Amino acid sequence: MSTPHITEKHICTAEDPWTPERGNRSVHPDARETGPQRDGYPGGDWVTYKCPHCGRLFDVELPQ
Repeated sequence: MSTPHITEKHICTAEDPWTPERGNRSVHPDARETGPQRDGYPGGDWVTYKCPHCGRLFDVELPQ
């Protein structure tokens, strides 16, 4: 398997999960919220998601 170009995004799936070697640009369409919404004052609130395929945790700012 070749290493993807740095600007390419990997789509994480059960069949082809994300790994750190793929870099930070990835999409986790099956990720689910893992906890309560956090206050993002003075900006938008934040929610943490976790991907069931690779276990990656990431925060997403909600629209204001």
